[in-house]
Amino acid sequence: MKSNLIIICVVITFLVAGILTTSSVAYAETSAMRGSSDRKNIDVLIEPDPTPIENKEQTTFKVAFLQPGTDAIVQHIDYDFVIMKDGEEIFRASAQPGQQQPIHSTEGIATISYKFEDQGDYSIQVTISGIRFLPIEPETATFPLKVTPEFPVGAAAIFASAALMFAVIMATNIIKRKV
Repeated sequence: MKSNLIIICVVITFLVAGILTTSSVAYAETSAMRGSSDRKNIDVLIEPDPTPIENKEQTTFKVAFLQPGTDAIVQHIDYDFVIMKDGEEIFRASAQPGQQQPIHSTEGIATISYKFEDQGDYSIQVTISGIRFLPIEPETATFPLKVTPEFPVGAAAIFASAALMFAVIMATNIIKRKV
């Protein structure tokens, strides 16, 4: 009887681990990133936040346009925000419904959201094409981005399953002692 219970618990452990491992959510794993545009006229600060928005797992990027070498915000920036994976464009902010190209940021701070479907190495390209209502030769700041699972799901599944197995064995032993 006891060996059957242990076998059942082991099978449940592997089933739960398999289910949880295949249902992971990816998010951008990084802290704030700051870099200069290739012509050095603007610094770009990107702060990713993997907090879900409207019950969808999205990463929200706060993008700030700064005077080079300072924390002073530059207002009235025309820009675009592009996410690339393996050299291919997978998202362009200006191509979203209701957007114009380029996008205009009155305050010099923008918020862009994107849902990453896959793990891997990505890059973000922020291209500036106007500063304070004046068109400029486009300049780009590029940032690497690593997208990872929300949590090491396999490890969590094994831990949770082991705890479940331990609880079942303990409960069985307590019941047997009372009988």
